[in-house]
Amino acid sequence: MTVLQNKFYNGLTAALAASPTSFQLSVPAAPLPASDAGLWACLDVLPPKSLTFNRAQPASPYFAAYAAVVEQLEYAPSLVSVIGSAADTAWQAYLAGLDPPPSVCQQGPIFRTWAEKNGYSGVAVAGASNLAGTCLFEGQQQAVARYQGPNGLAIDFVGGYADLQATLAAAGPAQLAFDSLRTSSDVSRTWAGGQQLGLQGLWTGLGPLDALSARFAAGRVQVTATLTHYAAWLATPGGWYSSSLLNAAYSSQSTPPWPVGADPDWTDAFGPTGNLVWFLGSLAVGDGLHAVVTSTTSFTRTEQATIRAHAAQGMWPFYAPSSAVVTNAVSFDAVGHLTITTTSAAGNPFVLGGVVLGIAQYLGQAPG
Repeated sequence: MTVLQNKFYNGLTAALAASPTSFQLSVPAAPLPASDAGLWACLDVLPPKSLTFNRAQPASPYFAAYAAVVEQLEYAPSLVSVIGSAADTAWQAYLAGLDPPPSVCQQGPIFRTWAEKNGYSGVAVAGASNLAGTCLFEGQQQAVARYQGPNGLAIDFVGGYADLQATLAAAGPAQLAFDSLRTSSDVSRTWAGGQQLGLQGLWTGLGPLDALSARFAAGRVQVTATLTHYAAWLATPGGWYSSSLLNAAYSSQSTPPWPVGADPDWTDAFGPTGNLVWFLGSLAVGDGLHAVVTSTTSFTRTEQATIRAHAAQGMWPFYAPSSAVVTNAVSFDAVGHLTITTTSAAGNPFVLGGVVLGIAQYLGQAPG
């Protein structure tokens, strides 16, 4: 099944004019919940380094990993390093006498006036600028805090479900004609280096090494599929996200911006096995699917009965389970050749894949 899945990945990227340097296939291609929350939950994930993203398996939430890093950052350079110890001591003594004490975002203008009146005019502008930077950090960290806890805001992204529907309604169709005999299985030059994790077998829940899966994949497999609408949907985080803060965290391993004893630390986040290494730049979204899959493998009557019994769970390659809007029909000819027909009614968007960006690309530090 891995070889077949690699071939299908190559066939699908070619059909969709997607780049193997960034495209990731997503399964199951089940209709999204018809709500903003359902769409946003699909975006609030950190994709694994795998050509196929099995969304039925646990994935790290994006917001949680991001918040764990940025909420502990400290602004660099420190105020004392900018204005000197003498000015800092005098400034801290002045702050201690203010009632009520000003917030860090109020301190910049106050510092500049104080410095110019108390013999520190040479550092008035630099100190005020430093405090403004600290305000930016703390302001964004406060934004993150509003999304946390039992009464926190929903983890949002730009654009809701109705916007997605409108985008798809204006988008054109897409088609796929796949033949396993005519498609290369070489995925060594892809962004994931050919790695495939969490693969399914012939149907959802069946292992890729199961005998039925292996027999299916060993034959000639052809797929003809049409999408009524196909479009890209940008995965842009909402008010909780700050590119500046993530850039600061990624660009320096020093203290600051990382505090002493940071947990997670830079390596935990951005190292080779870190959890903030790969990001969804956009989703490849389809609507209105009709797919026909044929195999030249001859299945016995017992095998045919087993396949029929499990078809509703979702069949290769889309694995969309049967529902009020999705059907999975299987049939066999006189010699046991399998035909799978999967349909998903228009008006029910589903995720077919997405563009995955490395951290440097995501932050604009490397070509996309």
